[in-house]
Amino acid sequence: MRPPSLLRAAAIGAALLAAASCASSTPDPVNAPKPNSLYVQLGGYDKLAALRDDFLGRMLKDTVTAPFFAGLSQRELDRIRQMVVDQLCTVTGGPCVYVGKSMKEAHKNLQITPAVWNEAMRLFNLTLDDFHVTRDQRNELLAIMRSVEPEIVSAP
Repeated sequence: MRPPSLLRAAAIGAALLAAASCASSTPDPVNAPKPNSLYVQLGGYDKLAALRDDFLGRMLKDTVTAPFFAGLSQRELDRIRQMVVDQLCTVTGGPCVYVGKSMKEAHKNLQITPAVWNEAMRLFNLTLDDFHVTRDQRNELLAIMRSVEPEIVSAP
């Protein structure tokens, strides 16, 4: 049997690296979500990913929030997308593991003002409206968001 070509070996290696880099976003059966967790109530990973895409799409189109994404490559935007869904999955009781930076570290040089934060929360609420998130689920999600606000928002 002939050894695989260098090109094929490189393709296999790239596929393994891609799989390894996505490991944090793959639900972990050992760390299964609790049956009544917010993660389950919201519909699981696919629903969180759809919610994330809607919210980020709004932010990318909004005149207040879009400048924070200006100049980012598609790869950087894809990484942000993955980190957001990993974090949502983790904080809602899902089986994911968030491996990104702390909120303070990730946002430290962005100079996000209270006005920018409020606009992002307005957009997030519009997403929650469109996804028909119940009042109790919304309150729980917003409490999670408020808990990280001091780590994200800089003084004006």
